[in-house]
Amino acid sequence: MNREILSLNNVNRAFVTRKSLFGKTKLVINAVNQVDLIVNKGQTVGIVGESGCGKSTLARMIVLLDQPTEGSILFQGKELSSIEKKEMKQFRSKVQFVFQDPLSSLNPRKTIRQILETPLRHLTDMTKQERADRVDELMTLVNLRPEFLERYPHQFSGGQSQRIGIARSIAANPEMIVLDEPVSALDVSVQAQVLNLLRELKERLNLTYIFISHDLAVVENVCDVVAVMYLGRIVEYGPRKKLFANPRHPYTHILLSSVPVPGKQEEDRPGLKGEPPSPSAMPPGCPFEPRCPHGVDRCKKEKPILDNVDADPRAACFFPL
Repeated sequence: MNREILSLNNVNRAFVTRKSLFGKTKLVINAVNQVDLIVNKGQTVGIVGESGCGKSTLARMIVLLDQPTEGSILFQGKELSSIEKKEMKQFRSKVQFVFQDPLSSLNPRKTIRQILETPLRHLTDMTKQERADRVDELMTLVNLRPEFLERYPHQFSGGQSQRIGIARSIAANPEMIVLDEPVSALDVSVQAQVLNLLRELKERLNLTYIFISHDLAVVENVCDVVAVMYLGRIVEYGPRKKLFANPRHPYTHILLSSVPVPGKQEEDRPGLKGEPPSPSAMPPGCPFEPRCPHGVDRCKKEKPILDNVDADPRAACFFPL
């Protein structure tokens, strides 16, 4: 039986980008809009979409680097907005974050040993010797030599730096890791190595992943369930195999059809037409309607929501494919 570990309920995140002289709100950007999402223990849930669709904002709220404007986020049944300061240590030990740029996420003035010991000092009650042993173990887990511990971040390649970032994220034995574009800054050959490492660690440590990416090939390779975002909303959600084999939302269909295929000319692949509407001036109806090849008058007036939970995958479209 699936055990729910994370639940997002009608989550919104709005940013006020400009105010008048007297403080009245002038311009509001809804980066995340009415998002509902359930993550079960042991799953890898992919969140995909174009740049600026709200993926990273959503990730930051899940790890408490940001707060939702509306809605609730529950981890293991606990509402995150109600977590007290004294409970933060326990939460941080259970939920960790892997950043997109591996090198910039590591303190250049500290050795790798110091970097890996930091979460152990703050999130565990280990003794000095236990921390030293754990740091050696972490290097082995991510396939790096222990003698690298006295080096500094600038002495490592991008792939090695990301392995160190992953080692730091698993240091305190978390239950869930949020990965924000963890391989997008790496060469393709190095990407495969890091993805294989993540897969091995998930099985070995019984981890749950939320995997943020714009790369559909990577998501297809590593995820169990996929949520497709467009302008802050989840427009399609379902098991990875079914979603990739039979996308129901026009946006997802176009995204998947646009992926380069050997032997297929670029002009033979459909692409997104036009530009997305401004987040500060969203249309009253479906946000995708201005670019949708199947839009009708109803789409201009009403906002679709994710359809029945029995649909597989679920699509926020009045006329799913």
